[in-house]
Amino acid sequence: IAGNDAHGGSLSLAAHALKRSGLNDLVTLREGDCLEWPGLQHTGVPWLVVSNPPWGVRLSSDMHESWEALRSFLRKACPGGKTEAWILSGSPEATKHLGLRRSQSLPLQTGQQDLRWLQYIMNNPNEQFLDSQIGSAKVAEDFVNIKSTENEWLS
Repeated sequence: IAGNDAHGGSLSLAAHALKRSGLNDLVTLREGDCLEWPGLQHTGVPWLVVSNPPWGVRLSSDMHESWEALRSFLRKACPGGKTEAWILSGSPEATKHLGLRRSQSLPLQTGQQDLRWLQYIMNNPNEQFLDSQIGSAKVAEDFVNIKSTENEWLS
């Protein structure tokens, strides 16, 4: 299991949690751009990518860059047909930068933030990536419907 983050503070928190849980020998953490990760290899083993990019109260001036970097990673580094990605988002505006067609969307609320776990199954990149207008409309629809599906999902 490998973890990557561009921010050292986040990695420090993750390392502390891993040590306290006794899992630090099972996980390798690295700071930097995921596209520059040494040793990214497609070994035939399916990948599971879980990402918590900036959203809601965590949005910063580099939000666009963060989401574009995630899109590049999913599109270029992850093996098509062998990657399942789960992305946590609280912002349809941010999510549209992925330009992906979601497979599943699960509502979640933390504090006062309405969020979505968005699942993407990476197939052939030509099938998976949409033009930004179509992708934006689908993401916006997901967030508009969050309140109506929240009670169904929690019950």
